[in-house]
Formats: sequence, structure tokens, C-alpha cells
Amino acid sequence: MTEYRRELYGDEEDGVIIEFIPSEDVPDEIRKDNKVFLPGTQAIVMSNAAEPEGPRLYFTEGEWDAFVLGVKDGEFDDLLEDLPEDAENAEDAADAADAENTVKDTAAS
Repeated sequence: MTEYRRELYGDEEDGVIIEFIPSEDVPDEIRKDNKVFLPGTQAIVMSNAAEPEGPRLYFTEGEWDAFVLGVKDGEFDDLLEDLPEDAENAEDAADAADAENTVKDTAAS
């Protein structure tokens, strides 16, 4: 059985919460009658730390691995490049880069 684990990356206002949960705990409307999230496997849930009960992204282990590989390969770097250059957004970009590096570190562990 998969052990439940929750990690906060960043701070409570603009951080990301990543949870590792048993696939059986994924809501029924997301789980699709065990066709996507197979029993006995792990699911990864990503949410906004400022609104933890708000929208959540659910990943299978394979989807999470593909997402992390995309981050490592720079697939999402263009999202950081599109930010304006003013100081506030530069700080936000630095925070986003820190969060991206955290995702890479999480994948390595």
C-alpha cells in the first residue's frame, strides 16, 4: 500500500502543495472506475498552497514522471521567459524557478 505524503514547496501564499496518495483516495469522478488510477498504485496531487481546497491536478505515476521529465528538459521554460521584466515579476519568476527546481529535486528522490 502506498504511504500518504504531503510536501509544501515555496510559502503558504504562493507555494505549491504536492501530495502522494493511494490511488484509491482519488475522487471517483477523477478515478474513472479504476481505469486510469489503478488500485494499489500511487497518485500525485498538485494544488495551490494559498487555496489548498481549490482546484487540484491529479497525476498517475506515469503522468507525473512525464511531467517531471518535461520540466527537466526545459519544456516549460518559455513560460518563465514570457514574464515582464519589472522587479515584482522578476521576483515571481525567481520564485517560479525555485519551484521548478524543487519539482526536479522531488523527482530525483
